[in-house]
Amino acid sequence: MSQEDVYSFLKSHPNQWFSIKEIAFKLNKPISNVQRACYKLYKWKEIKRKIKKRPNNRYFYIFKIKEEN
Repeated sequence: MSQEDVYSFLKSHPNQWFSIKEIAFKLNKPISNVQRACYKLYKWKEIKRKIKKRPNNRYFYIFKIKEEN
């Protein structure tokens, strides 16, 4: 599992936001690997991240590819 898998998945869906669980399910990869890849891609400013709130008042991150200028 590399950042390239996550990056190419997000790039193929440019206008959608995905949680780590959704990305892991669609790529059939462990959540921990996807989480690590998303953190690195966000740190390198390749993807966007925002916080979303669940009904039970818990927060989680959703990710999207950055728009290119």
